[in-house]
Amino acid sequence: MKICITGAASYVAREVIKTLKPEHELTLIDIQYPADFPFKKEVRILTGSVLDRQFIKDSFQNQDVVIHMAIVQTDAPREEQ
Repeated sequence: MKICITGAASYVAREVIKTLKPEHELTLIDIQYPADFPFKKEVRILTGSVLDRQFIKDSFQNQDVVIHMAIVQTDAPREEQ
């Protein structure tokens, strides 16, 4: 199965990748990856933002499943409820 994972550089995503990698074709998306990212040679790595609609549309092409683990961080203060 072809699976795309957003937010792929996070700790939790890395655990998911370890589990899925042996039996699936993975495409990973994140805005940046650490130099020691362990899966560089074993999966398809894409660098870009989930906020870029065209990038995401192109990246999700031909994927069977998308696992969305990305977050969007801002410096804006949170509104009190």
